[in-house]
Amino acid sequence: MIKTPLDRVTEAYEGNMGEDFRRKTRSRVNWIVNQVKGTKVLDIGCSQGIIPIILGREGKTIDALDIIKESIDYAKEQLKNEHTSVQENINFRVSNFMTETELEGQYETVLMTEVLEHISDPEGFLKKVHDHLAPEGRLVVTVPFGINDYFDHKRTYFLTNLDEHLSEYFTVENFEFLGGWTGVVCTKKSTSKRRGDKAYSVQNVKKLESSFYEVQRQLLNKVEDLQATLKTKNDYIKRLENQRKEKDENRSRELEQKNKEIETLNERLMDFAGELKKKDKFIREQQKSNNDLLSQLQDLDKTIESANKKVESHFIAESRKLEKESSQKDKEIAELKHQLKVYQFKEEKHQVSHISKDQRIAKLEESIALKNDQIEELKESLSSRDDHIEELKVSLDTRDHQIEALKDELLEEITQTSTETETDDREEAVNIDPLLKQIQRLKSDLSNSLDNEESALQQLIKEIDERTANEHRVESAERKLANVERKYLALKNSKLGKLTLKYWKFRNRRKA
Repeated sequence: MIKTPLDRVTEAYEGNMGEDFRRKTRSRVNWIVNQVKGTKVLDIGCSQGIIPIILGREGKTIDALDIIKESIDYAKEQLKNEHTSVQENINFRVSNFMTETELEGQYETVLMTEVLEHISDPEGFLKKVHDHLAPEGRLVVTVPFGINDYFDHKRTYFLTNLDEHLSEYFTVENFEFLGGWTGVVCTKKSTSKRRGDKAYSVQNVKKLESSFYEVQRQLLNKVEDLQATLKTKNDYIKRLENQRKEKDENRSRELEQKNKEIETLNERLMDFAGELKKKDKFIREQQKSNNDLLSQLQDLDKTIESANKKVESHFIAESRKLEKESSQKDKEIAELKHQLKVYQFKEEKHQVSHISKDQRIAKLEESIALKNDQIEELKESLSSRDDHIEELKVSLDTRDHQIEALKDELLEEITQTSTETETDDREEAVNIDPLLKQIQRLKSDLSNSLDNEESALQQLIKEIDERTANEHRVESAERKLANVERKYLALKNSKLGKLTLKYWKFRNRRKA
């Protein structure tokens, strides 16, 4: 697949390809725009369209051509962001200038920015440009200055060969060296006659020398940067070599250490082999000794079998005797368990009786509390009566004083007043007597209630004593049961019991 050249001048102008490249691109674009003459412009190789858009903003009419479709598509997208008046002034289209047939008339300015170095037939190309340039029109050309190894460049331009190509149809008015580019402003010639050596004036030569100096300085700076980078890389390589050398030395030391360890292991293996031989000899001797012990064990088994027969007959007799004793003990234990159940039943009845007595005690306590409340109420009533009696006494004293004061003046009234006073005293006495009788009756009821409660408490104490006696009887039965169990365990752990267990185990093995 053939590689397509793609110029990204708009992206460079906007700074998307680095600050240094942005600065150089802006300087070159501004110089080109400032050389435009008139309002009708043809831009051949417009790239991404930054120059036509700038000129369109200034009211100029531009036909902008480029052979690369991607560049024209990018330019059209950028144009959509401009005002309608700018869009109407610019006509972007994909076209090959050498085969273009739709160009109308002649143009006051033709732009060829970084185009001529891509053309293999510059004379034919410039002749067609000459045909589309107005008589007083202006051609603005820029090309890379000096060597530029871009894959689509057909030649390298300096001052002389660029002048030779342009002067065939144009008059070179001005040379401008724009860093890495050369800018030329030309006017249309009416004939193909060459002009003089205007392009080789002292001023242009000085510009050329200045441009060479700038290019050389840039190259020297790049060389210095490359040398610094190379030095950094060399230092890095030396560090890597030193690290590799150090690692190799460490590996050599590790290998030597491993070899020493292997030699030590080999020596240990030899020693281990000698020990194995000694152990094999010892094992053979042990096998011979084991065979002798096996024959002795066989003789011992025969002796044990004979002894077992004797022990078996003895075990049978002893076990029968033990079974009789065990049966007797089981009967005694059953009797004790029966007695324990009887005691437990009586204990449960006693607990039920105790619960009913507790309920009776609670009722008596409630009755006593009620009686106490009634006594308190009577006390309060008596207290109020005493207060009333005191008030009556005070009233009587007051009346006595009044009687003494009026004794001399109103004897009849004193007599009448004394009669009334005695009548009042009798009435008060009549009111107090029933209260005293009621208090006496309540005291008698309280005394009777306390006597009844005392007799009930004595009955309860008697029942508690009976319950304690029953508990003592239960504890005595439990002690007897524990004594029987202890005797049973002692019999079980006795020599005879152990012999019996061994006998039954022996019989089970024989049966198996």
